[in-house]
Amino acid sequence: MMAVRRIVPLAIMTVLVVAACGQASGSGGEAQGTDAAKVVPFAVFLDGLRSASYADYAGRPGTRVRSQQAFAQMQRFLLARYADVRVIRSYASGGAVFDCTRQTAPLAHPPEPTGIPAGAAGTSEAAVQAQACPHGSVPVRRMTLSDLVRFPSLSQYLGKGPGGPGQLPPTGTS
Repeated sequence: MMAVRRIVPLAIMTVLVVAACGQASGSGGEAQGTDAAKVVPFAVFLDGLRSASYADYAGRPGTRVRSQQAFAQMQRFLLARYADVRVIRSYASGGAVFDCTRQTAPLAHPPEPTGIPAGAAGTSEAAVQAQACPHGSVPVRRMTLSDLVRFPSLSQYLGKGPGGPGQLPPTGTS
């Protein structure tokens, strides 16, 4: 029993190190693959966003952006959105990337998961997410050009979603 207590923390640390080292970068600052591989560092994401062009997306399946001007408007929107963001860390969950950003104003904290001890086997994804961002930061879903170019224009992306106002469109992954 004592040997198991020594091996389990080592095994957990090994998995975390391997997952952290397995980060991949993709074109346009976006990632592909499994959740662990989807976490492109925020600075790399921004560099890809700045250097992306309409030609990078024009022929891709699912791309519906209608013109180079519409693409440029989407790109400017994202660059303005992330202009002063300070990301502490990023993580992937449910096919999306979340950035832990510094909290600049008092916010109501989401309820903490109850009845789930930290690190328990079978821990829910909600419990993991609640522990993903350090104190003083909040998780914000990373919006990418791939999200936006699925729409003909920025105004259509920002319009009413299929689940009602304020709903993000599906990410295209399950």
